[in-house]
Amino acid sequence: MADELGLDDAWRTLAPELGGAVEVRSARSVHVVGRRRGRTFEADVDADGLGPTDVLRMAFGETKRKRQAYRQWRTSLSVSCAAAAERRGTLRSYVDVRDPAWNPRVYDPNAGRAILTDPPTLAAHVLTPAIRAKLLEIAVDVDITIHPDAVRIEHHTKVPQESGFLAGSVIHAYPGPVQRMPASAVAGPPWWIDLLCDIAELAEAR
Repeated sequence: MADELGLDDAWRTLAPELGGAVEVRSARSVHVVGRRRGRTFEADVDADGLGPTDVLRMAFGETKRKRQAYRQWRTSLSVSCAAAAERRGTLRSYVDVRDPAWNPRVYDPNAGRAILTDPPTLAAHVLTPAIRAKLLEIAVDVDITIHPDAVRIEHHTKVPQESGFLAGSVIHAYPGPVQRMPASAVAGPPWWIDLLCDIAELAEAR
């Protein structure tokens, strides 16, 4: 089902709250620069059509081939930060398929979810109970990298064409309770920006 509120409209709605300047390049491509909690953030969301792809499905014991159109979504989000040298690295929230809680027959993105830091020593500096709890809420696999000058997410994913930006852009995936349109279209970005701000504060702590 198509999104009832488009990507461009979602960010125009968010602009006053986030203090953002929104550049709309197309209905599926935006670039935003703004200020949140005293930090500069930059968001870039963009999608390309990939055309029809063969998809194999099992139905009644037989394998059937279906033509399915996909889009490749690219999302980047960064928040300014002056990270200490020992507090740079990557936090990964992902599903550990070796965890007994993970069941491939049941869709539950939080079952078997784990947190990994690289280097391991990074955990002592930024993986507080509050940050860990937020990372465990996330429903997609994602890396958050602490650079010298920014905390950044770079995420690419391929979803069926009709799914829209709510499925394609990681920062529009709100980890909280499911919301209806138009709230669901604008709930994700503030949550993700605040998460990166929280991590930036810890990365700068002395």
